[in-house]
Amino acid sequence: MPHNYTCVEKDEVAKLCDGLNTCSFVDLRKQLYYYCKDSDYKQVYTSFECVPTTEDTTCRTNICSEDNPSIKCRRGSVFHLLGAKCFSMRQDCPRKVFVTIYRSCEGKRTCALSVLRSEIPHSICNDDLFRQQNLFMDYICVDTSTVTSNCDVGTYIKQEPRFGILQNPGYPDNPNGNPKGCYWAIYTESDHKEIEVTIHEAYSVEGLHVCETQNLQVTVFIPTVRYF
Repeated sequence: MPHNYTCVEKDEVAKLCDGLNTCSFVDLRKQLYYYCKDSDYKQVYTSFECVPTTEDTTCRTNICSEDNPSIKCRRGSVFHLLGAKCFSMRQDCPRKVFVTIYRSCEGKRTCALSVLRSEIPHSICNDDLFRQQNLFMDYICVDTSTVTSNCDVGTYIKQEPRFGILQNPGYPDNPNGNPKGCYWAIYTESDHKEIEVTIHEAYSVEGLHVCETQNLQVTVFIPTVRYF
């Protein structure tokens, strides 16, 4: 493709890699072929730059690509799913796909992509339309100290770090939850007034009408300040 040619889907191609520390696992060759297939040229020239950052960068892999290796976090860290996009970067995956990935890999050191490909619906990675042969998964490897999955009856667990992951004890092997309930207390730092909570998975047991132990409740406590 000539240097002066601009692909009409340039912005969509850029979304595949912007903000990542590597673009090796999104199956970029096939993506470029699809987005720029109307060109008569068989070569694509790209330009990019790597910029420094002080934040942990997101990793992205295309589960549908059989060339991608399984994910293995460094010793002392585990997999944490951030999100998934099916078909293209503009479309969220069906909830069943997200839950399958989450239950298979969340909190584990390794994530076998070959196993995931066999568990997700066949139509995601095997469709007549080329564009629908994608399952982009965003993830990070987090230190095991950021994951809290203990739940002592009658006590509160303080989640003080600026980033943490809360899991029901024994997840995902305990679909009935903890009948005694779990309580976490999250504190803000002095210079941060807001707490952002992302719920990755919450479900109830089908046919269970008593919901005392099958719900998630968020309570905001505002301390009272007295002046004398």
